[in-house]
Order: sequence, then structure tokens, then C-alpha cells
Amino acid sequence: MEAVRPPAVPPAVPPRPEKAVAQRGNCQSEYVKLTRGKCRQINEFFIAFDLETTGLSPDADRIIEIGGIAFENGEPVEEFSTLVNPGRRIPPAATAVNGITDEMVKYAPDEWTALEALLAFFDKYSRHHLIFVGHNANFDFSFLKNALNRYGVTRNFQYFDTLHASRSLIKGLPNYKQDTVATHMGLVNKQAHRASSDALVCGEILLQLAPKSKKDPQEYCLEPKNIPSVEEMAVCAYIQKLLLEKGAHAEDFTYYRNSSGYVTISSFYEVARFKFAKKGHYFIVDKEALTNSENPIEDCTASEGGAGYKRVFFTHPAQLSSLQKYFFVQYKKVCESRDSFFTTFPLERARYRKQLPEMLQLSVQTMNQLIEELDPSQIEAIPVVRQEAEITRDMVTIDVPVTRKPLSQTRNKYDWNKGFDQGVPYIERAEEKRKKGTRSDLLEAVALLDQAREYGYCVPGLYVSYSKAYRKLKDYQNEILICEEGINRFSVENPCSDPNSASCKKAVGELEARRSKAVQLLYKQQNPAARRK
Repeated sequence: MEAVRPPAVPPAVPPRPEKAVAQRGNCQSEYVKLTRGKCRQINEFFIAFDLETTGLSPDADRIIEIGGIAFENGEPVEEFSTLVNPGRRIPPAATAVNGITDEMVKYAPDEWTALEALLAFFDKYSRHHLIFVGHNANFDFSFLKNALNRYGVTRNFQYFDTLHASRSLIKGLPNYKQDTVATHMGLVNKQAHRASSDALVCGEILLQLAPKSKKDPQEYCLEPKNIPSVEEMAVCAYIQKLLLEKGAHAEDFTYYRNSSGYVTISSFYEVARFKFAKKGHYFIVDKEALTNSENPIEDCTASEGGAGYKRVFFTHPAQLSSLQKYFFVQYKKVCESRDSFFTTFPLERARYRKQLPEMLQLSVQTMNQLIEELDPSQIEAIPVVRQEAEITRDMVTIDVPVTRKPLSQTRNKYDWNKGFDQGVPYIERAEEKRKKGTRSDLLEAVALLDQAREYGYCVPGLYVSYSKAYRKLKDYQNEILICEEGINRFSVENPCSDPNSASCKKAVGELEARRSKAVQLLYKQQNPAARRK
């Protein structure tokens, strides 16, 4: 996929003030409903579009990142991506969501330079009937229209909205945020809340929704695989009972099983998540919030949140009583976030209430019935989870020569946008090579990742790609070293990270989990006797 980016503002040039215009522009946008007749057009061409901003007001706030992906014949063919210098400080609340800091946009193009490049990107495809797609697209196009109007530009935009379409075509999800819909469809967003990655996933969602628009409306309900089993619903009932005892309300909760087999207990946002796995039944619990547990625990995998989370095992719902306080604290946090969101977007509250009857819920009567059917005599001692002896970093030997340049010698250390622009082509080629999986391709992928790193490319995905390549090569020493570099890089404040942002915390947790696994594998590699145990 070809990448397009506007030129960065030279360090000596401060962000330009908004261009003085004789007359404001008159941009218009039109929402287009996803219908059977539009599916052919979607298969031919559309542009997926997303923005990151300093806040929620199109008039008072400003754009800080633009992402656009052109899809042709159902495939992404070209990417437009740029950070934008808003000419003002980015509020901490915005950074906490998208991880974009003042340092990252310091040398980014100013608003007008970025918009000019974006319009040129759109104009390249003027041979098509241009139609766009976004998730809650009215938000993005309100910002885009206001920005263009300030510079005297007049354009008309037509767009699909995957938020509206998913609400119509998929019934029973706990909410219709992009991440929830993507997870339901088995899609992975490599960098959530970053414009280009969000736009790519939005386009993939549209391609999956388009065929659904041809089906009978009765086919839109949850598939059987997304409905928890009777045994899983008994666990849900017991957790609901624990929460009701603390003052919660039964109508607050919905239940859903995703494509990976995790059952979520939600109140618009996720309250708790568990899985019936071959290894045992377990909840995924925030390690920092877990004060005590009588149940066996173990570290979560990288995909479950990494080192910041624990698996808490159980064989019978009654064994979860000791977690009542934990579940209630999580529920209260979710209520605060949910109510804050509904206060900001009151129409969403009305939509959510309207959709509740279509979601899977438990009445008090059904809850009590499920709990009564549980046989207390079947409560078994929770088998001790077989855990490998703890292997620590100091128990392995790392003696490989480090061939990568020190970070102090990499380029663009203080220009995140330039490093991103120059590194992306190498990252894309590296991912293509890594996925082929042969030894020569994996070695070439590592070399390409080294190039991206040398140019100053600094996002968590770089280190995850390194880790995956080294894991396939069974080069655990280099995997440990590169994970540690990433952990250190995203744990302290610097031009490419804000350690307090959710994205950086998640990145550190995943890299810590990957390092821990690599340490275990290296220990077995260096101690053949340990492999036989």
C-alpha cells in the first residue's frame, strides 16, 4: 500500500497562523445510508477517513492527526497519514486517549499545509465518484468542514457511517464503538485511536457490513457462537448477583461472547471478562486493582493485556465471592465513564436504551433460577494451575553482539513526524517479509525494522514486529534486548511517548509479557534438561 504524507514544517519555521481569507468556505457533507444498491460502489472505490483532535468541539478545537485509506476493488491501495501542528498545546485529556503529545506535533505540518496535501490526495481519485466512510463520521466531517471553511475552501462530501450501519445490521453488541465492532468481526486494530490505523479498520468494517445490507433483517441478530452457553450464563448470573448485593441494577448489564471465546459482562463498557479455556476457567483481572484472591492466578498473555493483568482461575461461580469488591469497583469505574460519555453525547444514551431490548440480559428471576440450578456439592477444589518455575532475567545469559545503532545515534530524535514518515515504508516491507515466515524473509524483515528504527520510527508496533520476527527465528536473546529497549522507551517521557497515556501503558504491558515469554524460552534453550521436565 503506497503512503502519502505532506512535507513537515522545517524546525526554524513556527506554525503558521490560520490563513486570512476574504470569505469563509461553504463545505457541505451528506450522510449516505448503506443500502443494497450502494454495495457495488463500495466494492469499486471508497476512502476511509479518520481524525484525531484536541477535543470535541469542531469550532473551538483543532485537528492533530489525519488518516485516509483509499480502497479499490475491496483492497487498500494508498494511505494518507500526517500529524498536524494545531498551533496550541494538546490537552492532557486528548493525549490520554490517542497518545499524541506536544513533542510529537512540534515539527509536524501546520493545519493548512496538511489540508492542502489531503485535498491533493482526494483529487488523485477524482475519476471515481468520491464517497467516504468513517465511524461516527459526522464528528470527523464536522471538523474537516470547519477547518476547510476557515481557509475559504468549498467542497461537498458524501459519506457512509459504520457506526449507524453496524447498529442497524448487527444486533446485540454491548456497544457499537469501533473497537467492539472490529473485535466482533475478528479484525485487529494495530494502533487504536491513531487516525491511519482507525481508518484502515473502519474500511475493513464497511467491507464486511456491505454484504449484510443485502440480507433479511432477521438475519442481523447475534450468531449462536456469540451467545454464552448455559454454563457461562450461570457465571454471568453469579457475578450479577454479587453486584446487585452492592447496589447495582440488573438492567445495567449485557452479556456477549466474542469470536475468541471471551465472555464480556458490560454496562456499555466492559466490566469483566472471562473464558472457559482448556487450561481452566478464568477471569482477566487488572493486577493493580486486585487486592486479594483466594484463587490460583497466573500472568496473562500479551493479547490479553500483558503483564498488567492476571488470570484468576475458578471451577465454580461460588469461588468468585472473594472478588466481589473488585467487580464492584470495576463496575463503578465503568458507570462513571459511561455517564460522562452520555452527558457529552445525550443522543447516545437514548440510542443505547433503545438497543437494550435487542441485547442479551438477565432478569432477576432468570438470574436466581440459574444460580439455584447450580449444585453446591459440585464445588471442587480449584486444581493448582500448573505453572513453570519462575524464570527471571538474571537466570539467562545474553552474549549476542548488538548490531543495532544506539538510540542516541538514530535520526529524527526530536521530530517524531519525520521519523514516522521516513520509517513507514520500511515497516510495511518488513511486515510483508515477516508474514512469509521463511528464515531469509525473517532476517530481511529484521534488517528493514532496523532501518525504520534508525530513521526515528517510534511506535509500539515497531517493537512488537521485532519480537514476532525474533520469536520465529528462535533468537530469544535479541528478542529480550529489543523488548527491553521498547519498555524503557515507553516508560519514560520523551518525544515519542507519554508514559501516562493508555496506549503507552498498554504497549509496556504487552512488551513485558513478550520479554517474560522470551526469557522462559531462552532458559529452556540454554538448559536442555529444563526442556524435558
